[in-house]
Amino acid sequence: MHLQHRKSIHGLIYLINAMQGAGIDITLRLESIGLAVETLDAEAVIDVELQAKIYQHLLAGLHVEDALLIGRQYRFLVGQGPLLMLLRSAATVEQAIHQGIYFQQITYLHGNLRLEMQQDQLVLSYDLPDYRQQQSHCLIGLCEMASLYHLIRGLHYLAGLTLPKMTLHLSMPQPEDAALLQAYQQCYGNKICFAAKENAIYLTGVDLKHHLETADPLAYRIYLKHCHHALHRLQQQQHSQRLLQQVYDYLYLQQGCMASVTATARVMQRAERTLRYQLQQLGSSYKQIREQVIQQKALAMVQAKQYSIVHIAKILGYSETAAFNHAFKRWFGQSPSQFHKSTSRYS
Repeated sequence: MHLQHRKSIHGLIYLINAMQGAGIDITLRLESIGLAVETLDAEAVIDVELQAKIYQHLLAGLHVEDALLIGRQYRFLVGQGPLLMLLRSAATVEQAIHQGIYFQQITYLHGNLRLEMQQDQLVLSYDLPDYRQQQSHCLIGLCEMASLYHLIRGLHYLAGLTLPKMTLHLSMPQPEDAALLQAYQQCYGNKICFAAKENAIYLTGVDLKHHLETADPLAYRIYLKHCHHALHRLQQQQHSQRLLQQVYDYLYLQQGCMASVTATARVMQRAERTLRYQLQQLGSSYKQIREQVIQQKALAMVQAKQYSIVHIAKILGYSETAAFNHAFKRWFGQSPSQFHKSTSRYS
């Protein structure tokens, strides 16, 4: 499957929530790279290489046992988003599975799922892209395999289906440490095959033609449209320079504050001076990208008409509404209130 360059921020949010659910203090880890849980923007998208670098900071110092525990928390965090509702309203098990694979880019998964039939078994293979972040690469793979295993169990329960026989294949060698092996068994049961050629979940006894009791054709069409919209948003034309896109995505992650250039350079694994120089070579700067982010967020919120101008100014980090009004007029030739009135006239 073609690897997309950008993903929904949901993967990062779910990892953070799962780490908290596992009892891991995430606050200082986030602060070290200029982020905070309460300011993350759920509508943001993120470059996948940048996401991998953030994961490296968040998972630093953790072990396999921690990753297994984190992965088990994901099953509580599926939520009631459009994809889950699409799967629940599908006509058959086969339709639900294929739509889940097709729309996986809008899920929390960092890697890619592939589906194939082998005799009487359904095989979900999982490929995690390698960005040379070896320890975090291994840990996030374990987190997501654990989350997939428990998610499959949860979806069968929600749909009122009998759980198929499940065997987990992991590419890593079997642990020699008895306590670590026990941690795997507590997470997955005893049906684990280590040293496999790939990471995969084998399901035996799945009736693909089974008609789901939760099937709802009207709801299915509605949520299918929502999922296509979300996928299209991620696949829109991207910036030609990858570094500019990564900095832009990182600054877009939060509302009410933005990571400093120092924190941004840290997560990009560059010296601050190097980052400034590389942006300059691309005809940009941290300050310019920061203003672009504020400008785009301002326009989107004023157009949405969900917040007052005072509240929008506060969300965007302005201490005075007048300063926001001045900046908006400089960007778009009208004050926010004038823009609001002119668009209302044609709505």
